[in-house]
Amino acid sequence: MSLSVAKSSRSPLAVMAQWWRDWTGGPVSQDSDEAARIAHDVNVTSFELERLNRLGPHAADLMEVRMAQLDLDRDEVARLEPGVLQDMQRVCSFCASHKRCSRDVARDPADTIWKSYCPNIGTFEALDARPWETRREW
Repeated sequence: MSLSVAKSSRSPLAVMAQWWRDWTGGPVSQDSDEAARIAHDVNVTSFELERLNRLGPHAADLMEVRMAQLDLDRDEVARLEPGVLQDMQRVCSFCASHKRCSRDVARDPADTIWKSYCPNIGTFEALDARPWETRREW
């Protein structure tokens, strides 16, 4: 299974980091007032914005794979819970279990072992319990 998700929409954090790279021609500077404003706009610190910039636009792709496994529509979550989605992207991007998660997805995407180490599991479970329109289950 590919790590890419059917939808090609990027996270707001990735968009902001890419915008910064395009505008300045380089990484986000922690000393920059503009970087501080961007970080504030996306609810991260300047340090986190710099880290996200270094991690690149696909740092939270595994989160989207897991959302698809749970039949959570990323666009619907983004529309109804944008702050939650953004926080999940940040948490996934900085996760210490990225390599393990990637191996688990490649090995057996249906295996639920990821739930034992994923720092977003509580949020995934809360979102999974909601009656989403795209599921038409309620």
